[in-house]
Amino acid sequence: MSKPPLPEPAVAMLGKPNPAVIATLRDGQPVSAATWYLWEDGRVLVNMDEGRRRLAHLRSDPRVSLTVLDEGNWYTHVSLIGRVVELRDDEGLADIDRISQHYTGRPYPRRDRARVSAWIEIERWHGWGAHKDTARPADGAPTMSDPCGRVSGMSEPYDPKATLHHYLRAIRENLIWKLDGLSEREARLPRTATGNNFLGLLKHCLNVEAGYFGLTFGREFPTPEELVPFDAFDTDPQADWYAREDETKDGLIDLYRRVGAFADETIETLPLDAPGRVPWWQPGRQDVTLHHVIVHVCVDLARHAGHADVMREQHDATVGLGRDNRNVPEGYDWPAYVGKLSALADRFA
Repeated sequence: MSKPPLPEPAVAMLGKPNPAVIATLRDGQPVSAATWYLWEDGRVLVNMDEGRRRLAHLRSDPRVSLTVLDEGNWYTHVSLIGRVVELRDDEGLADIDRISQHYTGRPYPRRDRARVSAWIEIERWHGWGAHKDTARPADGAPTMSDPCGRVSGMSEPYDPKATLHHYLRAIRENLIWKLDGLSEREARLPRTATGNNFLGLLKHCLNVEAGYFGLTFGREFPTPEELVPFDAFDTDPQADWYAREDETKDGLIDLYRRVGAFADETIETLPLDAPGRVPWWQPGRQDVTLHHVIVHVCVDLARHAGHADVMREQHDATVGLGRDNRNVPEGYDWPAYVGKLSALADRFA
């Protein structure tokens, strides 16, 4: 994550009436809700009814995150991390009227309830899609693509949570990339004796992230009906390993991006030592921390990304670590290399 100021394209997007989700903390657990907002001079204004529980959360703990989605392309989004620096009564509903005018072109319609305004000061931010944060850290910070150990997109070296989060997002994006250019049939076709397939890998991984970064920390994905319910495994242990006929490649990729934003919000809001509970683990092992869960999910997803690597190479010889970093020698004589290895193996026949 980078520190302000934000680049002009991101500022321009934040100035539009985009959909947004705000997360506050209740007893250390994140609570999220859709919200209107207003971007002014590098700060964010939000407004709440005086009876909203979110107001009590902010008075108890001012830390907050706001994820703003580009209305035209929800894959493009900016997440803002900061704290409320000012809470004030909205006299005459002046602030909510300004926000309502911004979103609807009209004053706020309900006039019989008092409201409170909150000004959020931004401490860190992260962009994705068209506003992907590409800031480089100081030399020496760890990285997935740099053999010397630098992580692109991280503004502060030696931040354990930022490092873990970077790797998780990279694995997620690289896994999605492995489905590029595949038809519906190619994405569904079993590739191994146990039925492993590209779309099944994707569906499994998105359900893994939704569960571990959701229910484990007292959160529910906004549209749980899109996920595989736990009772489905009673009749089909492989329920999350293939796409049903009514599911599509593009639909599941879109769902994974929304699950990813949901998981990112949990990680960005909570400290690494935040407690959680994994209800589907065995009794006595269910208590975890966010640190534990990020590592566990990274290991799980990396293993499946490796499956996708092998399956894609076998399918059409497409290889590489990721969309922007193939991490394989260019122009290498691969047939000669395979021949050399085969000859070495044959010596042990």
